[in-house]
Amino acid sequence: ATWLNEASSQGFVSRQEIVSAVPVAVLSVQPGHRVLDMCASPGSKTLQALELVSGCGADGTIDEGAVVANELAAHRSHVLA
Repeated sequence: ATWLNEASSQGFVSRQEIVSAVPVAVLSVQPGHRVLDMCASPGSKTLQALELVSGCGADGTIDEGAVVANELAAHRSHVLA
């Protein structure tokens, strides 16, 4: 698992718990959508949504969306910086 820790620290891969992946999948986030993540820390849902909102639409045109990340708990919000 050393290669996984190294790849994670270098930003090549990111790990995410299943419970964090579910909201973005259930909401069917698509290119062009605007997403407000009110419980954003540590950021895996936010990154997943960001990857989905920026991309090509069904007609092949670039359709950029937006993601706003917010974290109410101050002791968790430093992870987003």
